[in-house]
Amino acid sequence: MKNILSLVAIILFSLNSFAQQNPTYKIEYRFVVDPKLMELSEEDLNESQKVLLAAVMMIQVFQEDDKPLAEVWGNKEFVKAQSNLSSNQFELTDKKNNIQYLVYPASTQYYKNERPENVPLALAEELENSDNELPFEFTDQTKEIAGYTCKLAKMIFEEEEAPNTPITLEVWYTEKLPSVYWGEYYYLKNIPGAALEITTMGIGISADKVAIDNSPNLFDIPDHYTQIESPLERDFLSMDPTADKEKEYFLADNRTAFLDEEKDLYGIKDSEGKIVLAPQFSYIQTFEDDMAVVIDENSYYGLIDINGKSIISPKYESLTYNPQDKTLAFTLDEKAGIMNLQGKILIPNEYEYINFFSDEGRAIATKDGKYGVIDLQNKTVVPFQYPAIVEIVENRFIVSEEDDSYSLYSLEGDKKASFDYIMYAKEKEIFIVIQNEKYGFINADGKVIIPLQYEYATPFEKGLAEVYKQGAENSVFINTKGEIVQK
Repeated sequence: MKNILSLVAIILFSLNSFAQQNPTYKIEYRFVVDPKLMELSEEDLNESQKVLLAAVMMIQVFQEDDKPLAEVWGNKEFVKAQSNLSSNQFELTDKKNNIQYLVYPASTQYYKNERPENVPLALAEELENSDNELPFEFTDQTKEIAGYTCKLAKMIFEEEEAPNTPITLEVWYTEKLPSVYWGEYYYLKNIPGAALEITTMGIGISADKVAIDNSPNLFDIPDHYTQIESPLERDFLSMDPTADKEKEYFLADNRTAFLDEEKDLYGIKDSEGKIVLAPQFSYIQTFEDDMAVVIDENSYYGLIDINGKSIISPKYESLTYNPQDKTLAFTLDEKAGIMNLQGKILIPNEYEYINFFSDEGRAIATKDGKYGVIDLQNKTVVPFQYPAIVEIVENRFIVSEEDDSYSLYSLEGDKKASFDYIMYAKEKEIFIVIQNEKYGFINADGKVIIPLQYEYATPFEKGLAEVYKQGAENSVFINTKGEIVQK
């Protein structure tokens, strides 16, 4: 079971600038869960499935806002990986020199590992293969993920606890992007391209967006950071409940969580070591707006302030804070809703899933396995009839269809366009589209306004998007009319 959980966990987690002819791709990952898992009754579950479904509940908690679960940047030379489950560290990998760095911004420290293949790899140990050359079977199966045609690589193995029950690890990858590997997923080094989806037993991660990000200093460690002899924390996030807990971790300026090992509970102390809150929670999330979500011994969620005073008593199955409108998404009796900081219910818990409201006052929600959109008065704006609504942009919404294509709809339900992939271009009424691995731009009516002729294209920033044509020496910047602009 430990190995299953290691596989479905999201791993948290160069030192030169890069040229435009070596673009850096940013991949945003989200959890994916096979709907069939959710349909199993408790009587039909074996012990492995019960643990997996508990992991699913955790997944739903962490994916209730608009943030990706993990962000990975990669080019031909470097990889950077950051999990949004924890802001305490990120990981850098120098692919050319085979060096891994674990970076801790809160303490301005870093750890250098010159043999990252020695990162504990439970799966490799299971297969008694110490060099991480894992036996993948490469197939001809393909599917579209985030606008890229991906191929399937599979690996089948058995656990000691269930020697007659084979488990399949599936990796969907594209050779159009440079390989990315990190932490316990170091074995992805053996995949000839970037893994855009990794699943086993119906749970895993899948790329939600892929874009160029040539931000300066992405792979730099600041000069004032101090090198340390050993890692401060585990070098990957594990969902394995038997994993060792961190003895201390950063919560906010002048606030640190500390573990009472006898009670196996966390409390809070200040920078001088004075106890602010006695140990009483199994986990304390980092503070935001001087508030933190907490989990008690019975796995119920609540909210405390910076001084440890209770704001919302722990009684919810999940709780997620939205700093934009100061609301909380919660689940109770396995149904999701939204409340304010005083505990007043704004949207009753009658949905399987609900995200936070957009600036226009609309939120994506699900009922009976179908997606729709509601407003602040809990009125249905878009009927619950779509397989997956991935984004609302003003008076348009984007649907991921059952055939893996993407469609742009008006709020009235009129389909405006369909492509392999559609995403908002961060410019009013403009969307990036991909078809047959070529990028272009459409308007809100689905009309192509910049031809699909690019190998990649980024969203607009200050009216400019970065694009690259096959055979060109460098990428260039264009305006919303498609004209090349000198930046």
